[in-house]
Amino acid sequence: MQPNNIPKEPFCVEEDEIDLVELLRTIKKRRKILFLVTGIFTMGAAIYVFLKTPLYEVKANLRIGFIGKELLE
Repeated sequence: MQPNNIPKEPFCVEEDEIDLVELLRTIKKRRKILFLVTGIFTMGAAIYVFLKTPLYEVKANLRIGFIGKELLE
């Protein structure tokens, strides 16, 4: 009698393998769609970044050789 957690059929490791050649063929076949989707998202992100008003802005005036109003020697 077998416990419930042991499969009756032997585990097949070959089903878990990734065929890199087939994967590259699929990517090559669908490269136009990949470039199009990537380009759309990149352009959308660029437009958003350039049109978005900045939340923080820093301005500074530096006077070299001074701490406060005193000149360093």
